[in-house]
Order: sequence, then C-alpha cells, then structure tokens
Amino acid sequence: MQGAENNGLHLDKCAVIGDRWTDMIAAEQAGCMKILVKTGAGAKVFNKYQNKEYDDKWAEIVPDYIAETLEDAVNWLLKDDRE
Repeated sequence: MQGAENNGLHLDKCAVIGDRWTDMIAAEQAGCMKILVKTGAGAKVFNKYQNKEYDDKWAEIVPDYIAETLEDAVNWLLKDDRE
C-alpha cells in the first residue's frame, strides 16, 4: 500500500487483470477491481471457480468481471456503463 500512497494511486479505481486466483486474492486485499481473464491458466481457474473447488478462504472472492481475453477485459474497463 505504501507504493500506492507514494504514487498517488487510488486503489479503488485500479484493476487487476489476472489468470490465477492468487491475482484475484491480491486485488481483493488491495481493494482493486478484479478481472479474471480466461486465457493462459485462466480457463482452468475459471472451471475451478464455477465448480466451487476452492477452499473456504478463497470462496468469498468474486471477480468483478470474467473476460474471455485481455482485449475483452480492457474493453470492459473502458465502458462507461460497466455491468
């Protein structure tokens, strides 16, 4: 959090785009938007998420958006009326 403070970042306005559940955990802990992308390791992670195969400490974390690709994630972020 010190890095965000030193650089004037508002973490609640930042997003983490990742393909692993640890990325979602980091985003949650930092207070950022969480975008799970289904490329790379993301497809396997998404299947585990859908099937509720995570242990209790991860079960509470819900991505703000699940993107098919990095481009999809960026386009979602750029939309004015995010769902």
